[in-house]
Amino acid sequence: MNEILLIEKVEEELNIPEVIDRVIKNLGGIETVFKDFNKIILKPNFVLSRSYKSGTTTNLKIIESVIDAVQNAGKEAIVMESSGWGYSLHNNPMIIGFRKILKDRNIKFIDPLSAEMEKIPVNNGFLHKTVKVPRILKEIPSSEIEIFTEKGWK
Repeated sequence: MNEILLIEKVEEELNIPEVIDRVIKNLGGIETVFKDFNKIILKPNFVLSRSYKSGTTTNLKIIESVIDAVQNAGKEAIVMESSGWGYSLHNNPMIIGFRKILKDRNIKFIDPLSAEMEKIPVNNGFLHKTVKVPRILKEIPSSEIEIFTEKGWK
């Protein structure tokens, strides 16, 4: 698999949709990158209940813009996130605010800790020969796009 690193400077939060659109176009467009896939899982990285300016979470505008681009390409966006770093997913203010974005766009939200799990083999596994993953991950081949800004990976 070829790896691509795209670096885009975000001047201000207002131009995030424009920057996301430019990054996606530079990758060849969602229709090309995900031509064989109808469902795309996004993992936003809400590690802590902090502002994206702390560098520990993803700016909601970035996730919103990626969701819009996925839907505009005729694909189904699914968001998957779980609790972490001592906070509950269900009372994290970041998630509570994000629920409106998901609801407005009719986006499925998956908490892998409460999802139906399935064991899969780990090829050449040293410590583990199998691992449990949310069943939906077996149903959807994965690709990952990471966006790097001047503040770091988002």
